[in-house]
Amino acid sequence: MSDPLPNRRRGLSLMELMVVIAILGILSTIVVKNVMPMIPNAKLKAARVSVATLKEVVQLDYMNHESARKFVVTCFGADGMPGGDGADADITSKDLES
Repeated sequence: MSDPLPNRRRGLSLMELMVVIAILGILSTIVVKNVMPMIPNAKLKAARVSVATLKEVVQLDYMNHESARKFVVTCFGADGMPGGDGADADITSKDLES
């Protein structure tokens, strides 16, 4: 049986493929430029949630053992050292109360 459309193209030409790859490159650049600045803020929020959760767990444990101790949960900043500013600042459970 003969092909009903003998001049029909099958697949993409090299030029069409290059245009598609260029468009994908441009879109990925836009996405990366918009997402990358959000990463430090997301890490800071995750650390705050972790500190709050840990504080609640310790309080529940103290309540279960009928002990009323005061404590402070501390998460060091990005540098892993006490003190610092910005991303290196410590997060404590005292900071979350205010």
